[in-house]
Amino acid sequence: MSACELIRLVTAQIRIGSTNPPRMESIKNGLKGVFAGKAEVKEDLERIERFDGICFERAENEVHLGKSIVGTAPTSAPGKILKVLVAEKLFMRSANSSTVGKLIGHENELLWSVGPKKGKGNKAAGITTSITRDHSKNISKSVLILDSSGEEYIAVVTRYPSFKRQWYSVHGFHPMVPHQPSQPYKVDGVDQGKSLFNWAKVEKNDSGRIVADLYNKGGEMVIGDQLPMGLLGDNIRLLMKDGRAAAVLRKGQFPTDNGAPQGPVWDCTVAPGIDPLLIICMMAINDDAP
Repeated sequence: MSACELIRLVTAQIRIGSTNPPRMESIKNGLKGVFAGKAEVKEDLERIERFDGICFERAENEVHLGKSIVGTAPTSAPGKILKVLVAEKLFMRSANSSTVGKLIGHENELLWSVGPKKGKGNKAAGITTSITRDHSKNISKSVLILDSSGEEYIAVVTRYPSFKRQWYSVHGFHPMVPHQPSQPYKVDGVDQGKSLFNWAKVEKNDSGRIVADLYNKGGEMVIGDQLPMGLLGDNIRLLMKDGRAAAVLRKGQFPTDNGAPQGPVWDCTVAPGIDPLLIICMMAINDDAP
Protein backbone atom coordinates (compact mmCIF):
# COMPACT_ATOMS: atom_id res chain seq x y z
CA MET A 1 0.00 0.00 0.00
CA SER A 2 1.42 3.39 -0.98
CA ALA A 3 1.94 6.27 1.44
CA CYS A 4 -0.93 8.19 -0.15
CA GLU A 5 -3.28 5.23 0.27
CA LEU A 6 -2.34 4.87 3.93
CA ILE A 7 -2.83 8.60 4.60
CA ARG A 8 -6.23 8.51 2.96
CA LEU A 9 -7.18 5.52 5.09
CA VAL A 10 -6.61 7.73 8.13
CA THR A 11 -8.25 10.87 6.77
CA ALA A 12 -11.31 8.87 5.72
CA GLN A 13 -12.25 8.79 9.42
CA ILE A 14 -12.50 12.56 9.32
CA ARG A 15 -14.35 12.77 6.00
CA ILE A 16 -17.12 10.48 7.22
CA GLY A 17 -17.51 12.44 10.45
CA SER A 18 -15.86 10.06 12.90
CA THR A 19 -16.04 11.24 16.50
CA ASN A 20 -12.70 9.56 17.20
CA PRO A 21 -9.69 11.63 16.08
CA PRO A 22 -7.04 9.60 14.21
CA ARG A 23 -4.41 7.88 16.32
CA MET A 24 -0.73 8.80 16.13
CA GLU A 25 0.64 5.51 14.83
CA SER A 26 -1.95 5.35 12.04
CA ILE A 27 -1.01 8.80 10.82
CA LYS A 28 2.74 8.23 11.13
CA ASN A 29 2.46 4.95 9.26
CA GLY A 30 0.53 6.74 6.55
CA LEU A 31 3.38 9.17 6.07
CA LYS A 32 6.12 6.53 5.99
CA GLY A 33 7.19 4.14 3.29
CA VAL A 34 7.32 5.24 -0.31
CA PHE A 35 6.90 9.01 -0.15
CA ALA A 36 3.97 10.37 -2.10
CA GLY A 37 4.22 13.53 -4.14
CA LYS A 38 4.58 16.77 -2.24
CA ALA A 39 1.19 18.11 -3.34
CA GLU A 40 -0.64 14.89 -2.40
CA VAL A 41 0.93 14.66 1.05
CA LYS A 42 0.23 18.32 1.71
CA GLU A 43 -3.39 17.94 0.65
CA ASP A 44 -4.01 14.99 2.95
CA LEU A 45 -2.32 16.63 5.93
CA GLU A 46 -4.44 19.73 5.42
CA ARG A 47 -7.50 17.48 5.46
CA ILE A 48 -6.42 16.15 8.86
CA GLU A 49 -5.94 19.73 10.06
CA ARG A 50 -9.55 20.61 9.32
CA PHE A 51 -10.75 18.19 12.03
CA ASP A 52 -14.09 17.84 10.28
CA GLY A 53 -16.59 15.89 12.38
CA ILE A 54 -14.27 15.92 15.40
CA CYS A 55 -14.76 17.58 18.77
CA PHE A 56 -13.11 16.58 22.03
CA GLU A 57 -15.77 16.38 24.71
CA ARG A 58 -15.43 18.67 27.70
CA ALA A 59 -17.11 18.16 31.05
CA GLU A 60 -19.94 20.52 31.90
CA ASN A 61 -17.94 22.17 34.69
CA GLU A 62 -14.55 22.03 32.94
CA VAL A 63 -12.75 25.37 32.69
CA HIS A 64 -9.82 26.55 30.55
CA LEU A 65 -6.65 28.46 31.40
CA GLY A 66 -7.87 31.77 29.99
CA LYS A 67 -11.25 31.53 31.74
CA SER A 68 -12.90 34.95 31.23
CA ILE A 69 -10.30 36.39 28.83
CA VAL A 70 -12.01 36.90 25.49
CA GLY A 71 -10.71 34.79 22.63
CA THR A 72 -8.94 32.09 24.67
CA ALA A 73 -11.77 29.56 25.07
CA PRO A 74 -11.70 26.20 23.27
CA THR A 75 -14.22 25.86 20.47
CA SER A 76 -17.11 23.46 20.88
CA ALA A 77 -18.30 22.46 17.40
CA PRO A 78 -16.77 19.87 15.02
CA GLY A 79 -14.57 21.52 12.40
CA LYS A 80 -14.46 24.84 14.28
CA ILE A 81 -10.70 24.99 14.73
CA LEU A 82 -8.41 27.60 16.24
CA LYS A 83 -5.11 29.01 14.98
CA VAL A 84 -2.42 29.45 17.63
CA LEU A 85 0.85 31.25 16.85
CA VAL A 86 3.64 30.83 19.41
CA ALA A 87 7.05 32.44 19.09
CA GLU A 88 9.85 29.91 19.26
CA LYS A 89 11.79 29.46 22.50
CA LEU A 90 9.64 31.49 24.90
CA PHE A 91 11.98 30.71 27.79
CA MET A 92 14.92 32.26 25.93
CA ARG A 93 12.95 35.23 24.57
CA SER A 94 11.70 36.26 27.99
CA ALA A 95 13.91 38.39 30.19
CA ASN A 96 15.48 37.00 33.35
CA SER A 97 15.15 38.91 36.59
CA SER A 98 18.44 39.53 38.31
CA THR A 99 16.69 40.23 41.60
CA VAL A 100 14.18 37.85 43.13
CA GLY A 101 10.75 39.44 43.10
CA LYS A 102 11.57 41.92 40.35
CA LEU A 103 9.63 41.37 37.17
CA ILE A 104 11.35 42.33 33.91
CA GLY A 105 9.57 41.84 30.61
CA HIS A 106 9.78 42.84 26.98
CA GLU A 107 7.26 45.66 26.94
CA ASN A 108 4.67 45.44 24.17
CA GLU A 109 6.36 42.40 22.58
CA LEU A 110 3.49 40.06 21.73
CA LEU A 111 4.75 36.51 21.62
CA TRP A 112 1.59 34.46 21.12
CA SER A 113 -1.86 34.79 19.66
CA VAL A 114 -5.07 32.75 19.48
CA GLY A 115 -7.83 33.20 16.96
CA PRO A 116 -10.16 31.54 14.48
CA LYS A 117 -8.47 29.80 11.56
CA LYS A 118 -9.69 32.36 9.04
CA GLY A 119 -8.79 35.33 11.19
CA LYS A 120 -12.33 36.43 11.92
CA GLY A 121 -14.00 37.14 15.24
CA ASN A 122 -12.34 37.62 18.61
CA LYS A 123 -8.61 37.20 18.94
CA ALA A 124 -6.34 37.08 21.94
CA ALA A 125 -2.66 37.98 22.02
CA GLY A 126 -0.19 38.18 24.84
CA ILE A 127 3.33 38.38 26.16
CA THR A 128 5.48 36.19 28.36
CA THR A 129 7.65 37.34 31.22
CA SER A 130 10.31 35.18 32.78
CA ILE A 131 11.30 35.36 36.43
CA THR A 132 13.51 33.32 38.74
CA ARG A 133 12.77 32.31 42.29
CA ASP A 134 15.12 30.91 44.91
CA HIS A 135 13.56 28.58 47.47
CA SER A 136 15.92 26.55 49.63
CA LYS A 137 18.75 26.98 47.14
CA ASN A 138 16.63 25.36 44.43
CA ILE A 139 16.45 27.89 41.60
CA SER A 140 13.69 27.34 39.10
CA LYS A 141 12.73 29.47 36.15
CA SER A 142 9.13 30.39 35.41
CA VAL A 143 7.43 31.82 32.37
CA LEU A 144 4.34 33.88 33.06
CA ILE A 145 1.84 33.96 30.23
CA LEU A 146 -0.07 37.22 30.30
CA ASP A 147 -2.94 38.69 28.35
CA SER A 148 -2.34 41.48 25.85
CA SER A 149 -2.75 44.19 28.49
CA GLY A 150 0.09 42.69 30.50
CA GLU A 151 -2.09 42.94 33.59
CA GLU A 152 -3.90 39.63 33.93
CA TYR A 153 -1.92 36.46 34.61
CA ILE A 154 -3.02 33.32 32.80
CA ALA A 155 -0.53 30.59 33.69
CA VAL A 156 2.90 29.87 35.14
CA VAL A 157 5.18 27.38 33.44
CA THR A 158 8.03 26.36 35.73
CA ARG A 159 11.17 24.42 34.90
CA TYR A 160 12.51 22.21 37.67
CA PRO A 161 16.14 21.18 37.17
CA SER A 162 16.96 17.62 38.11
CA PHE A 163 20.00 15.34 37.86
CA LYS A 164 17.78 12.49 36.66
CA ARG A 165 15.19 14.12 34.43
CA GLN A 166 14.25 17.76 34.06
CA TRP A 167 10.52 18.36 34.39
CA TYR A 168 8.03 21.20 34.23
CA SER A 169 4.78 22.20 35.84
CA VAL A 170 1.89 24.21 34.46
CA HIS A 171 -0.10 26.16 37.05
CA GLY A 172 -3.21 28.24 36.51
CA PHE A 173 -4.68 30.97 38.68
CA HIS A 174 -8.05 29.26 39.06
CA PRO A 175 -9.03 25.63 39.71
CA MET A 176 -9.03 23.20 36.80
CA VAL A 177 -11.88 21.29 38.44
CA PRO A 178 -14.35 22.23 41.21
CA HIS A 179 -13.02 22.09 44.78
CA GLN A 180 -9.40 21.69 43.64
CA PRO A 181 -7.01 22.69 46.46
CA SER A 182 -4.60 25.54 45.78
CA GLN A 183 -0.83 25.16 46.11
CA PRO A 184 0.83 26.32 49.34
CA TYR A 185 3.56 28.37 47.66
CA LYS A 186 3.69 31.68 45.82
CA VAL A 187 5.76 32.82 42.84
CA ASP A 188 7.94 35.88 43.34
CA GLY A 189 6.71 38.84 41.34
CA VAL A 190 3.11 37.63 41.26
CA ASP A 191 0.38 39.32 43.27
CA GLN A 192 0.50 37.54 46.63
CA GLY A 193 -3.29 37.49 46.70
CA LYS A 194 -3.35 35.09 43.76
CA SER A 195 -3.45 31.35 44.39
CA LEU A 196 -1.86 28.75 42.10
CA PHE A 197 -3.51 25.50 41.03
CA ASN A 198 -1.94 22.41 39.43
CA TRP A 199 -2.87 21.96 35.77
CA ALA A 200 -0.21 19.62 34.43
CA LYS A 201 3.14 17.97 35.05
CA VAL A 202 5.26 17.78 31.89
CA GLU A 203 8.47 15.90 31.11
CA LYS A 204 10.29 14.00 28.39
CA ASN A 205 9.61 10.30 28.46
CA ASP A 206 12.09 7.53 27.64
CA SER A 207 11.26 7.90 23.94
CA GLY A 208 12.21 11.58 23.99
CA ARG A 209 8.62 12.81 23.60
CA ILE A 210 7.11 15.65 25.62
CA VAL A 211 4.34 14.21 27.79
CA ALA A 212 1.89 16.17 29.96
CA ASP A 213 -0.21 14.50 32.63
CA LEU A 214 -3.22 16.70 33.23
CA TYR A 215 -4.42 17.19 36.78
CA ASN A 216 -7.18 15.02 38.25
CA LYS A 217 -7.20 12.37 35.51
CA GLY A 218 -7.88 15.04 32.90
CA GLY A 219 -5.96 12.94 30.38
CA GLU A 220 -2.53 13.01 28.78
CA MET A 221 -1.04 15.19 26.07
CA VAL A 222 1.95 14.07 24.01
CA ILE A 223 3.96 15.91 21.35
CA GLY A 224 4.92 13.27 18.81
CA ASP A 225 8.01 12.87 16.68
CA GLN A 226 8.57 15.01 13.63
CA LEU A 227 6.51 13.55 10.81
CA PRO A 228 8.52 12.06 7.92
CA MET A 229 7.21 14.40 5.27
CA GLY A 230 9.67 13.49 2.55
CA LEU A 231 9.98 16.14 -0.13
CA LEU A 232 7.75 18.53 1.81
CA GLY A 233 10.54 19.05 4.30
CA ASP A 234 8.46 20.93 6.89
CA ASN A 235 9.00 20.48 10.61
CA ILE A 236 5.53 19.15 11.42
CA ARG A 237 4.40 17.31 14.53
CA LEU A 238 1.14 16.08 15.96
CA LEU A 239 0.04 16.81 19.49
CA MET A 240 -2.02 13.94 20.83
CA LYS A 241 -4.53 13.85 23.66
CA ASP A 242 -5.23 10.40 25.05
CA GLY A 243 -3.76 8.87 21.91
CA ARG A 244 -5.79 10.93 19.42
CA ALA A 245 -4.68 13.83 17.22
CA ALA A 246 -5.59 17.12 18.93
CA ALA A 247 -3.37 19.65 17.16
CA VAL A 248 -1.07 19.94 14.14
CA LEU A 249 2.14 21.86 14.86
CA ARG A 250 4.07 23.47 12.03
CA LYS A 251 7.37 25.25 12.55
CA GLY A 252 8.70 28.03 10.38
CA GLN A 253 8.31 31.64 9.28
CA PHE A 254 4.67 32.69 9.06
CA PRO A 255 2.97 36.00 8.20
CA THR A 256 1.48 37.65 11.27
CA ASP A 257 -0.69 40.66 11.90
CA ASN A 258 -1.73 43.05 14.67
CA GLY A 259 1.64 42.85 16.39
CA ALA A 260 1.43 39.07 16.89
CA PRO A 261 4.63 36.94 17.01
CA GLN A 262 7.35 38.13 14.68
CA GLY A 263 9.95 35.84 13.16
CA PRO A 264 10.10 32.07 13.73
CA VAL A 265 6.93 30.70 15.26
CA TRP A 266 4.99 27.50 15.80
CA ASP A 267 1.81 27.63 13.75
CA CYS A 268 -0.65 25.35 15.55
CA THR A 269 -4.04 24.19 14.32
CA VAL A 270 -6.05 23.19 17.40
CA ALA A 271 -8.97 20.76 17.37
CA PRO A 272 -12.35 21.70 18.85
CA GLY A 273 -12.54 21.08 22.59
CA ILE A 274 -8.78 21.52 23.18
CA ASP A 275 -7.56 24.38 25.40
CA PRO A 276 -5.40 26.57 23.10
CA LEU A 277 -3.45 28.05 26.01
CA LEU A 278 -2.34 24.60 27.13
CA ILE A 279 -0.93 24.19 23.61
CA ILE A 280 1.10 27.39 24.13
CA CYS A 281 2.49 25.99 27.40
CA MET A 282 3.36 22.71 25.68
CA MET A 283 5.21 24.51 22.85
CA ALA A 284 7.24 26.58 25.34
CA ILE A 285 8.28 23.39 27.11
CA ASN A 286 8.95 21.52 23.85
CA ASP A 287 11.42 24.20 22.73
CA ASP A 288 13.12 24.34 26.12
CA ALA A 289 13.43 20.68 27.10
CA PRO A 290 16.95 19.27 26.56
